Parts: sequence; C-alpha cells; structure tokens
Amino acid sequence: MKNQVKKTEIISLESVKASMLPELQGWKAKQEAVVEENPFVAITDNKTYEEAKKSRTAYVTARTTIEKQETLIASKLKIVRNEVSTETKNLIDITLPHEEKQQMEVRRYEAAKEKEREEKEKAEKERKEAIQNKIETFYQLQKGQIESLLFDKIKSFKVEMNESINNTDVSEFEEFELQFASKVQLLKQQLDDKVKSLTEKEEARLAYEKLAKEKAEFEAQKKAKEESDKKEAKEREEKQKAIDAENKRVADENAKKQKELDEKQKAIDEAEKKRKEEVAVKEKAEADRIAKEKADKEAKEKEEAEKKRIEELKPDKEKAMQYIESLLFTADFPEIKDQAIAKELLSIRDGLNKTIIAFNNQILNIK
Repeated sequence: MKNQVKKTEIISLESVKASMLPELQGWKAKQEAVVEENPFVAITDNKTYEEAKKSRTAYVTARTTIEKQETLIASKLKIVRNEVSTETKNLIDITLPHEEKQQMEVRRYEAAKEKEREEKEKAEKERKEAIQNKIETFYQLQKGQIESLLFDKIKSFKVEMNESINNTDVSEFEEFELQFASKVQLLKQQLDDKVKSLTEKEEARLAYEKLAKEKAEFEAQKKAKEESDKKEAKEREEKQKAIDAENKRVADENAKKQKELDEKQKAIDEAEKKRKEEVAVKEKAEADRIAKEKADKEAKEKEEAEKKRIEELKPDKEKAMQYIESLLFTADFPEIKDQAIAKELLSIRDGLNKTIIAFNNQILNIK
C-alpha cells in the first residue's frame, strides 16, 4: 500500500477569527456547563457556606482557565491578540457575573459570622464583668459596714454578715466562685481586726469612766466636808484637837485615794506606752526583715555573679596555664660529663620550672 500524502492547508493569519481558533473551541459550552453545574447558593449555615465556596471556586477555575488560554493564544498570535482578548472577555463574561454574585454572597456570610463571633465575645466579657462587679459590690458593702461598726453592734452584725454570706448563691459566680470565697475570708479578717480594736477602745473607755466616777465621788465628799467644816466653825474652836485629828485622818485617806487614782492613771499610761512600743517593735522587726531579705537577695545575686565571672575565666586560665606549661623542660636530661656544666644546667632547669609553677599560681589566683 502506497503511503498517502496528507496535504496541509495553508491559512493566512488575516483570515483567522478568534472563534475559529482550536484553543477556544468548545470553551463556550464548558463555561455554560460550569454555570449550569454550579447554581447560585444562598448561605444559611456552615454546609451551604462550604457549597457556596465550592461554586465560587468552580467559577474562578473556569475564568482562570480561559485566561490561561488567552495568554497561550496571545503568545502565538500577537497579530490577532485584540480579537482573542475580546473573545475571551466574552467567554469570561458568561461566568464572571455569577462569580461576582457568589463572591458577594460568600463575603456577606463571612461578615455575618464575624459579627456573630464579636457579639459572643462581647457578651462573654460583659458576663464576666457583671459577676466580678457583683462580688466587688458585696465586698465593698460589707467592708463599709465593718469600718463604721460600733462596739454595741458587734454581735448583731456578725449574725447579719454570716446570714448574708450563707444566703448568697455562690453558683451564680460560676468560675469566679474562688474569688468570692477569697473576698469572704478577707472580710472575716477585717471584722476580727475591727472587733479587737473596738474591744480595746471599749475597755479603755470603761476604765476611764470608772476613774472619773471615783474622782467625782472624791470631789463630792471633799466639797461636803468643806461645807460641813464651815458650818461647824464655831465647834472647831472647842474641839480643836478632835478636829485636827479628824482632818489628818481625812487628809491621809484623801492622799491614799489620790495616790490610788494616780497609780491607776499611771498604769493606763504605761499600758498605752507599752502598746505603742510593741507596735514600734513590730514595725521595726518587719522593716528589718524586709531589709534583711533585700540584703540577702543582693548578696546572693552578687555571689552568683562572682561565680559566673570566675566560671567564665576558666577557659582563658586553662589556655594561659597550658601555654606556660609548654615552657617546661620535657626532654630527658642530657648526659654531660662536666660536673660544673651539668650542675649549672640542672639549676637552670629547676629554677625555670619553679618560675613556671609560680606563673601558674598567679594565673590561678586571678579573680
């Protein structure tokens, strides 16, 4: 069978139309098929969101494939590039409106989801702040009542505060329940401190009132005695001795009472002085403790820095010592018949070795 010769048809580029190019044959049908196979998807949930993104991807792929064809054609047929560009644009316009519409829908859904996320975050933040504000309000209310507490209200206030704490539903504080418990413990400590302070003041007040009462009674007795003395002035002349004796007795009693009052006042003053001294001692002890901790910390840091610096010197020390030790006589001592030369050489060797050892010690002592 004879080989058949296949004739090649020669076509001038001027007669070529973009729609006739093999690179664009069938693409219109393909683009229309993409539109048909990927209808518009309205996003209502995550599932439709994923479907919408798939449709958008199909549109993008269809468009970019046509754009690749345009690039290929343009590289081969520069003369008809404008016509090819127009044709490819017409093809792209088949899917582009759908792509843009789908893209807008995807962006709308993503914006809605982002807004929903932000609203959830805002709600969560407001929830936490509301709980913490409620705890702080409870704490400040109780704290204010403790600060204004009077001695005669201690017992009733303790009952009221315990009832208020026990009647509080801690479950409403959710993850901040431990924070509420911490505030309760702080309030109890503040109450104990306040009760102690009020009790001390009350005891001091009672002691002062008792002292003042005794002093007033003494003054009243003294005044009554003076009036009685005036009334009995004439009788004193006749009973001078008896009166003198009575006056001495009263004076002694008065002195004794005055002494007792002075001693009680002195005891109160000394107690107050002792209390102030104890407070001063405690404050000084705390200041000394803080200063000691600071000094210990600084000493420790200085010691660690010194250790670090010495450790950092080790490599250089070792190098220096190796260098110095390289100067030692390591060869066997030569056989020398002349005793004077041998003796002098031995002295030089020993002296040099001692010097090198001294140098090593100097390096070791560097800090």
